[in-house]
Parts: sequence; C-alpha cells; structure tokens
Amino acid sequence: MLTEVGPAFPASYNFVLPGVRADGAAVALKLGFPNGELVWEIDALRAYGGRGICALLESDADGGVFLIERLIPGTRLTTVHD
Repeated sequence: MLTEVGPAFPASYNFVLPGVRADGAAVALKLGFPNGELVWEIDALRAYGGRGICALLESDADGGVFLIERLIPGTRLTTVHD
C-alpha cells in the first residue's frame, strides 16, 4: 500500500510516480501500455531479482502496471576520476 505519492517523473511514454509504502520504503509506480516490451521488462526485473537493478516488488503485466524499488541517485560517474 502506498502512503504517499509524488508528482509524475517526466517521461516520454510511460507514466511513473514516486511514492512511499506504508513500511517507509521508497518506491516507483510505473504504468504503461500493456504490450510485449512491458512484459519483457517485468520478466527481466524478476530475473535479476534486485541484483544490479531496482527490485520488482509487485506487477500486473496484463494491466500494464508494476511497483519497483525507487533508486535515488548518488554520485554521478562523471564526477569520479579514473
């Protein structure tokens, strides 16, 4: 259950809202047009299981919606010296 929902992120195709779950976890709710690409994205997130990418928390591929762990940027790679 989301306890807070923020303004939508600027996007070109999907509708993505930041939010906070009842347990305090930062999440993002992504809504898209149900299609093969969205299903592949959900399948890929499920396969990675949160290793190296945001965790898939809940999904409904037929409805075109899924809830993912919200990743909050830290240090930009352009500021890291080689």
